[in-house]
Amino acid sequence: MTDPRDHPCMAPGCDQWGGHGFAVGKDRPLIWYCGQHKAIGAARTAPAMVEPMAEGAEPVPPSRGQRRLF
Repeated sequence: MTDPRDHPCMAPGCDQWGGHGFAVGKDRPLIWYCGQHKAIGAARTAPAMVEPMAEGAEPVPPSRGQRRLF
């Protein structure tokens, strides 16, 4: 049995220890990256970017029950 703390960096060609874990989904194991490659893991698990608003478009007001956080 392998040690659960033994998780190498998943960047191709890297053999360092992966100290930064990122969740891909509830039913999938974490993906691990070293400090040098942790931006790769963050990019793989970041939410999809939202398209910018078209020029001149009006923002949609928040629906009832929602409020601004900032």
